[in-house]
Amino acid sequence: MKRYIILLLVLSTYILHSQGRNFTANTMATSFFVQNISIPIGSDSMRVLLTYSVCYDAVLFSKSMDGRYFGIPEIEVSYKDKDGITRKRYLSQDTIWTDDFEQTTNKRKYYKNVVEFMLLNGDYKMLATLSNSKIPRGSKVEGVLSPYQPFYLNIYGDNTDAYEFFNTSGTIPFSAPSFTFFAPDTSTHTDIHYRISKENSKSDLDFFIALSGDCKALTADVVPTKEDNDIILRFHTSTTKLLTFALPMNTFSIGDYNLELRSASNEIIYNYKFTISWNEKPRSLMDANNALEEMYLILTDDEYKEMRRGDVKRNIEIFWKEHNPKPEFLYNEAMATYFRRCDEAQTLYQTITQSVGSKSDRGKVYKLYGKPDSVTTAMGDKNMQEIWEYNVPQKRFVFEIISAGNYVLVSE
Repeated sequence: MKRYIILLLVLSTYILHSQGRNFTANTMATSFFVQNISIPIGSDSMRVLLTYSVCYDAVLFSKSMDGRYFGIPEIEVSYKDKDGITRKRYLSQDTIWTDDFEQTTNKRKYYKNVVEFMLLNGDYKMLATLSNSKIPRGSKVEGVLSPYQPFYLNIYGDNTDAYEFFNTSGTIPFSAPSFTFFAPDTSTHTDIHYRISKENSKSDLDFFIALSGDCKALTADVVPTKEDNDIILRFHTSTTKLLTFALPMNTFSIGDYNLELRSASNEIIYNYKFTISWNEKPRSLMDANNALEEMYLILTDDEYKEMRRGDVKRNIEIFWKEHNPKPEFLYNEAMATYFRRCDEAQTLYQTITQSVGSKSDRGKVYKLYGKPDSVTTAMGDKNMQEIWEYNVPQKRFVFEIISAGNYVLVSE
């Protein structure tokens, strides 16, 4: 019973802290992302929007004379045609500034930029590299670019006419609540509809049923603007023909999908492929046995033993499916939040005397409640104490510092 109460506390804490929040594209664990949009202009040229994102934690920051912090990551993006000839090279040495030292190691904040240029119509191979960063060998993103390739966008906040890129390199994040499809249309057909089927499944619990529906036709061009470090995309009336539709993510799981656009007579006009990925999947969830060890805190002893006997990976999936605060979605944010906290606790509270930070007393509290709203220190009867306080729910934890790196929970 006690462990069920703890699990309910984890779920309720997640729900309380997530109420009123919108999905943000800045939730990926990777450090460097590059995406392109190509819009045909006439029969021989295409307009290209290149956008890139660099995680603050990957940037080499230095302190300036005025006390601020700056970093200059080097980004190179090249486009080669089918003959291997470089037709476009973009070089960037943007300066990133922050007044807050803590932001220099922020794994969830990204610097973003967008540039526009023209290319001749054709198929290109793209190679983007990030250097002068904390990543020892740099980072690379490879991709392809063609005049008629589709693109997938996220609705920006509560706006119905503004969009943003997902912070990925071409894939759709599993954690997104929805996505909107766009593709240039050069056909003469009207009443075009889509059909989506899945090519593979990553789980025995995944049963994807093919989806179909009608596309909406637009005559609009994409106009990017940069607002508060976000790249916002809006569509302004023009002569460019686009096809679009929007879908919620509640039926989609991780994997590869096939997308067909068909005419009224059911003829296949366009055939695309896209991928749903979980780039921000917590490290502690990568290995099933390790994930189960991290779950011991929220399991009864009998549950833990039973889950160890069978297929551990499948048992974990079943457990979290039964404890999903939003069962209409396959993505379980309570599970993601719990294991993300496990990752953070391992890093934050690993010491010489406590090698597994997530299993230390501070780590256990962090896994259940997240980052405390305030942390203070005070002198106890014998030793110094570290005091954690939470506003929602109202909780107070006192850890006694027995020795260097050895924190013991003495009061809650």
